[in-house]
Amino acid sequence: VENRDNPDEVIVFFYIPKDSYFTLKQRFYIGCMTCLNGVIEITANGITSFLESYSKICVDSDDVQGKAYENTYLIVTSNKSEWSKDTQEHVVQYQ
Repeated sequence: VENRDNPDEVIVFFYIPKDSYFTLKQRFYIGCMTCLNGVIEITANGITSFLESYSKICVDSDDVQGKAYENTYLIVTSNKSEWSKDTQEHVVQYQ
């Protein structure tokens, strides 16, 4: 979804199923993550944070892992120039 207030930014919606682990392969296309619903644990730069409904974290690390404790819906902001079809296919790797 394009951001009408910032044409250089794109907003991407993610669903992460309960008990899923994930890792970001590269962070260059991720700005901030906002949890819409659910609970998710995110570890970046060795610091663990928990996001619950309507909480937000900005990621500044290429080393990001996480786990969904509930079915979780996220909004992720990204620089539009970095977002491509190749990127879309490789954003998140689930286990």
